[in-house]
Amino acid sequence: MHSGHVTAAEIGDIKRDIAYLSDVLNTAARIQAECNMYEKNLLISRDVKNLLPEDNQVTFVPLGFASLRGKEAKVEIFGVEKKVTAVK
Repeated sequence: MHSGHVTAAEIGDIKRDIAYLSDVLNTAARIQAECNMYEKNLLISRDVKNLLPEDNQVTFVPLGFASLRGKEAKVEIFGVEKKVTAVK
């Protein structure tokens, strides 16, 4: 997951469609592609992490900065994991 501004546009005359345009979508797709390498079901960027409130049910595991295809700057990513609580 990644966050930012996305532009939506209606395109076509006969067959109308909606197109979404943004670097955010490209970055999110590149982050998703890293899931297998990190063996994680969900990865988020620091931008998303900064938007999320503290949660007692999940933990964010820092995985460092990833070099994503097509991006000059590295993106800091985090794995999202459900917290396991001990049963008494």
